[in-house]
Amino acid sequence: ELVENSISTSVDKVYSSTVIVVSYKNGKEISTGTGFVYKKDDKNAYIMTNNHVIENADTVEIEFNDKSERIEAKILGGEVYSDIAVLTIDTEKANNIVEIGNSTEIKLGDTIFTVGSPMGLTYKGTVTKGILSGKERMVEVSISGNSTDYYMNVLQLDAAVNPGNSG
Repeated sequence: ELVENSISTSVDKVYSSTVIVVSYKNGKEISTGTGFVYKKDDKNAYIMTNNHVIENADTVEIEFNDKSERIEAKILGGEVYSDIAVLTIDTEKANNIVEIGNSTEIKLGDTIFTVGSPMGLTYKGTVTKGILSGKERMVEVSISGNSTDYYMNVLQLDAAVNPGNSG
């Protein structure tokens, strides 16, 4: 029986392509976050995550939501101002890709959801649901930690996004 308000079909499209990212420095875990496969070619699958998840790491591993195998990923690079980083793994290790939409086409009140790993590996694959609450919100961003370095134009949503959902 189909429940009209269900997002399960949409979640199914991205669930197996979403990963937890585990970052290490000198063999010690320093952070976790979420990422997703957004592109594949003959050799590599490309995973997008947040730069702050991997920025101090010397080694990164990923684990897909639907598997328990850890895979070492290579850090291609990251950018602090957009807070985006890209990792690669062998293409045959990856599932499908997550199709990236156009954020200018969404409307206030549209249903949105997250798939992530809030609070680390224990809650891997958590799904939260909400609505798009606001568009073109300007938020202060501090990289140095004690002053506003720049403003970022963001979307506001009311789905629960906890530490570790980043990415």
